[in-house]
Amino acid sequence: MARTAQSWLVCACASVLLAGLGSGCQSRAAASAEPVASVTPASATPRAADPTVLLFANMSEADDGDDGCGQIIQAVRAAAAKGVKTREVDTRDKDKKAEISKQYKIMVSPCVLLLDPSDKETRRFEGESGDVVKALKSELAQLSRP
Repeated sequence: MARTAQSWLVCACASVLLAGLGSGCQSRAAASAEPVASVTPASATPRAADPTVLLFANMSEADDGDDGCGQIIQAVRAAAAKGVKTREVDTRDKDKKAEISKQYKIMVSPCVLLLDPSDKETRRFEGESGDVVKALKSELAQLSRP
């Protein structure tokens, strides 16, 4: 009986978190607390030669270079222009947002994932803080090298 209640609670919490993800990046004016930001360190196993960069964000913020979300979108698109394989998920597309959020357990937007050829996550960048933007740009520069 306790296991059923625990499972229900986990599902309810996940639903609330996914519903609260919103339509995309958080504007500075709307941010009442410190934004969630994290960079998952590279795993000990070597990364595949051709990772795919999955960008999960509100693409309407792409032109806002003063905002961390806009900087992230621009950085990923610049890497794509240099030949890095990328996929974009616009969080305004509610069906795609729900599908990808569930598949990769994304709770924060923007989120950038590095995926191996089997679509397994090898690295994660969450949020739009200066540290995340800097770490992501560094990683993308490594991928862009011939």
